[in-house]
Amino acid sequence: MELFSLLLITHLFLPTFSGYPKIDGNRARNIAEAWGKKLETKFDTLTAIHDVKTSFLVDATLGKNIFGEIDGEKLIGQMKKNVEDMLKNKVQAIEDLVKVAEEAFANHTDGENIDRNYPKAKKLNESEFVMEENEHFNNVQVNLNRSSVHVPTNVYDESDEVLNGVAWSEALDEQFRKNYDKDPTLTWQYFGSATGFFRNYPGTRWTLYENKRVDVFDCRHRGWYIQAATSPKDVVILVDSSGSMTGLRMAIAKATVEKILDTLSDNDFFNVLKFAERPEYVDECFNGTLIQANADNKKKLKDSVKDITTQNIARFEDALIEAFSLLSNANQTERTTNCNKAIMIITDGAPESYEDVFDKYNWAPKANVRIFTYLIGREVGDSKHAKWMACANKGYFSHISTLADVQEHVQDYVHVLSRPMVIKRMNHTIWTNVYNDEAHFTEKGINLMTSVAKPVFDKRNRTALEGILLGVMGTDVPLSEFTRLTPIHKLGPNGYAFAITNNGYVLFHPDFRPTSKKNGQDIIKPNYNSVDIAEVELEVVQSERMAYEKSLAIPNYNMELRRKMINRTEGMESMNVTVHFDDMKRIAVREQDYYFAPIEDTPFSLAIVFPKNLGKYSFNATMDPETFPITDKDEMNLRERGTRLADWMYCRFDRNENKTISNLIKYMKYARKGAKKSEKEKFKARCDVELIGKLRYDANITKDFPDKWRKENRAESTNAKEAESLGFQYIFLATRSGLIKEIVLGNETLRDRSLSDAKGTFEEDYFKRAVEHPNKWVLSVPYKKKEENNKEKIYSSVLTGVQAIMINDSSDQGSITAAVGFQMKLENFYDLLYNDSDCQECSYCEKNETECYLVDSHGYIVFAYGEKHLIGKFLGEHDGSLYSALTRRNEYDKKDDYIYEEVQLLDYQGLCEKLLPGSSSASFLISDPIKKLFTSVVWLLHGLGTFIFEFGVQSIWNTWSSIEAGKLEEAICDPENPPETGKILEKMSDYFGSDFAEDFHTKMLTAGVDYVEKSDQHCKKALSHIRETKGDIIAGREECIQLLPLTRQVGSKRRGGKLKPICGPADGCLECLSEEECQACYDDMATAQDKYKEKQKQKNLN
Repeated sequence: MELFSLLLITHLFLPTFSGYPKIDGNRARNIAEAWGKKLETKFDTLTAIHDVKTSFLVDATLGKNIFGEIDGEKLIGQMKKNVEDMLKNKVQAIEDLVKVAEEAFANHTDGENIDRNYPKAKKLNESEFVMEENEHFNNVQVNLNRSSVHVPTNVYDESDEVLNGVAWSEALDEQFRKNYDKDPTLTWQYFGSATGFFRNYPGTRWTLYENKRVDVFDCRHRGWYIQAATSPKDVVILVDSSGSMTGLRMAIAKATVEKILDTLSDNDFFNVLKFAERPEYVDECFNGTLIQANADNKKKLKDSVKDITTQNIARFEDALIEAFSLLSNANQTERTTNCNKAIMIITDGAPESYEDVFDKYNWAPKANVRIFTYLIGREVGDSKHAKWMACANKGYFSHISTLADVQEHVQDYVHVLSRPMVIKRMNHTIWTNVYNDEAHFTEKGINLMTSVAKPVFDKRNRTALEGILLGVMGTDVPLSEFTRLTPIHKLGPNGYAFAITNNGYVLFHPDFRPTSKKNGQDIIKPNYNSVDIAEVELEVVQSERMAYEKSLAIPNYNMELRRKMINRTEGMESMNVTVHFDDMKRIAVREQDYYFAPIEDTPFSLAIVFPKNLGKYSFNATMDPETFPITDKDEMNLRERGTRLADWMYCRFDRNENKTISNLIKYMKYARKGAKKSEKEKFKARCDVELIGKLRYDANITKDFPDKWRKENRAESTNAKEAESLGFQYIFLATRSGLIKEIVLGNETLRDRSLSDAKGTFEEDYFKRAVEHPNKWVLSVPYKKKEENNKEKIYSSVLTGVQAIMINDSSDQGSITAAVGFQMKLENFYDLLYNDSDCQECSYCEKNETECYLVDSHGYIVFAYGEKHLIGKFLGEHDGSLYSALTRRNEYDKKDDYIYEEVQLLDYQGLCEKLLPGSSSASFLISDPIKKLFTSVVWLLHGLGTFIFEFGVQSIWNTWSSIEAGKLEEAICDPENPPETGKILEKMSDYFGSDFAEDFHTKMLTAGVDYVEKSDQHCKKALSHIRETKGDIIAGREECIQLLPLTRQVGSKRRGGKLKPICGPADGCLECLSEEECQACYDDMATAQDKYKEKQKQKNLN
């Protein structure tokens, strides 16, 4: 019997160093065999595992085709088609919505059908807007008849442009419902407007994401919106780092760069340069080249931008020439999108227009590169040159006066870059990377998905040349939809499916771990959506240089599999990879076969994977409804006590079914329907007939095992002595169809619930480990940390044993069909071996100079003779020299006598904890608060000194008071000590712009209020006005910086106007090719704006 020598590696580890007696190897082998036979006999008897194995082959009516060879090419073709059909349905739903939206806008007349009481997601009246909890929408309360509308905090929810947009987009509700009726797998459908509002179906109350106190969501800042609104682009960002940019201006400039980078996607290329005396790349690693705008590159350059310092004067000419050269040279490489090109200049002013540079590098034969200029700071000089550069090069000019303006103005360029698409009718479809859905936050927290989106344009003939973007239409596709169509039961034990994007990033994968635990809560990891396939499919790289080097599992970004999938080819590859289990405590190296194919009309490629030694055959025993009609017996088998199903998709249920009905009952409902001829086709369309056939077979042959386990483990049974000595707490059987049979025999509080709480079979860690050693008992104990060294402590827990059952026929074709497992008291297991009177050789372990260990295949101590406290520890942590003596470093290590081969596995999705300095935990408790306080005071004084030096005392008051947490209203007007009327208006103007204050003043005059004398009533009215237009008051410095945009625009936006003219297509200045033409354009816009404002005043007074 070599069970444990092969599986648990129960070699007797006896030191043979100097000073120790030489050990007879036969004695160690004899002890291992004695223990192995003893444990195997007891485990087999009490789990009835031989009966389980026999039961899978006894039904002679199944014929000879029990085993079938898996055809990987055929299977990937089927799964690819299923996924493509599902995604095409989503695209069709969006295309139908886009048609309705463009038609509704074309037929709308401003001012008609205005409803100020539209369903505002943040202020829903639940008595009028009835909602019910819906399982399909993550158990959120929704209204399936109507959509709701979210308006960002920085947009007035009753401005003319919002009210008109809400009015015409209401026509989408009917199409939303039609789409959902046609495809019940659809989740959220939505329209993000260019004006900021977000229409969402089904309608639901807006919930703040995680623990945020203030709503910072704006659909225009989401990746799906920006990708759909623009096409891929090459962007060079030039940051003025001259001396005049010192202080707050540079802080605003850095924030602007960061926000620009946030708008770029993986399909874009970019670089960032600073310029003063000469242009310099902010990161020397990327000199002279554009880089892909993936999460890692953007983070790296964001960090580099933080280090920019100011000095000397700005030489614009050299910086512009370098930027144009960079974009031109990119055409010679693959580091370009070959699409839109843009230079974004962030400065506090330009001394001239540099017409010669643009004439030479951009206007011959035509302007290929758009110029966007961002003028930084409140007090700036002449802005005409910065405006001219943008206007003359088909770009856009923005003035960012405060940190609060950054987020709003950065995205001005989006509308400019969308214009060519509408002119050319490029209504393209985009798919996003995987991301966490913040717009539909639930108590579950993490909602991973991809989204499909299309832009919506004003396509009326009279505006065709203006290129007006109305917004973006989209819907979400949860990752569960992909896994539903690549079911685990078709892929077998340790088989799996995954998909990647055209950039090599994981869309879904069983080793994709986007979250980590913090205080018991799942939190999303940074860069979770840029995990490369090479970082989860880890090849083992062997080093020939030195025998003591470890085998290293590292990402191979040049591997053939990755290259071919990115290039959207189909085929098959084999590869040796490292896989891990139990939170990376155990690893295995195995050869796998990969079948892959592109998913048409998407940027995704799909792959399925089979282990080389296990993925060749499948066990096809089944009881399909056509051959074996469904009877009452089927329902009885599934209603047996201790029976449950894996959380797999057996049937797609009606969306209005009560969620409290068990899956078993719902399965029987559809299974019975499928037995009728009239319902057969509906049954096939709704249910996985193959999986149900396997389930019926498994349920039928395993129905008696729970009773058999109880009988074998009763006190009066023939095995009563063995049952008592083992102390079984829990026994289970999990099959290839997701059927789970289980009984609890012992103390509920003692047993480890990870098995009974498992939601699957094949995909669970216990099953995966057992499959690596079929028909062998795989034992494991809870991991014990290195520092747990209490020798008096008895490790009171459970030992888990699992055996994967492989069934073979006469021709040696075999497949894993099920796994049987148990949990027993760890103390009982220890006593069983420690007090083994049948083992004649075991007395040798009692000698003081001998140490006997039983370790598993990954080096964890399962039994240590006379040392209970070592159970669960890693052998290398307990005795490093012994572990080293038994370990071969790699295949070039010439060691003959070894047990383990070491492989170094790096977790490329892991998070590193930041450890604070300190000589001890005690010193940390005492000194760290003092250090933090000292650091904070130094930072505060330094910041105060900088502000005083730069702007003077009055500027400090304006800036600091505007970001004081929770005191914005009081800073403007304190009812306890009301200021004079003029002061109220003055402060309102400082915070929100003169138009905002003017609007309030006009409102009071219209109402007939004597707004002259000092009065607390005036204060209350002022605060009420702020709340109405600005929403909830900001609570926190960072949130305030994000949520005080439009410092000078809120009032004018509220009346539907535009306060300051901006040179660019979105504002009507289309093709300004000279300074005079551009200035004329501005003058015309300013005149029109003044007339509009005067008209509004008269309207209010009347």
